[in-house]
Amino acid sequence: MNISVSGKNIDVGDTFRIHTIDEIKNLISKYIGANVDTTVSVEKEQKLFNVEICLHIMHSFIIRTDGVS
Repeated sequence: MNISVSGKNIDVGDTFRIHTIDEIKNLISKYIGANVDTTVSVEKEQKLFNVEICLHIMHSFIIRTDGVS
């Protein structure tokens, strides 16, 4: 299982990175139970934060979600 947490125009701290990785591991083990490669991208634009999460479950099956806060 490979989980990557990165930031664009923002420094993603260790505490956020560790919390994100732990939560994603818990969700994957609870609902998917497979070896999943995950990418988490955090971007700051003016006053908004954009977060995108991509889970690569199989060769041709990808779950992608995003949110703005």
